[in-house]
Amino acid sequence: MSLEEHPLVAGRKAGRALAEDRRRRGASRSAGLPPEKMRAVLAENGVTPGQSIEFLRGFWHTMMTG
Repeated sequence: MSLEEHPLVAGRKAGRALAEDRRRRGASRSAGLPPEKMRAVLAENGVTPGQSIEFLRGFWHTMMTG
């Protein structure tokens, strides 16, 4: 996540990328992520604790709606 990017927008981008990858592999949209994968998503996107709520809101909304 760049410093200029809003956490909600970054969460949506990450959610789209992961949802597309899961669709390619045939995984269900409703299937959750293991904790280690969720930690990896947060780390890959440089999400700080103060940004996590908005990031996750955008991420999960996009994961569930496609």
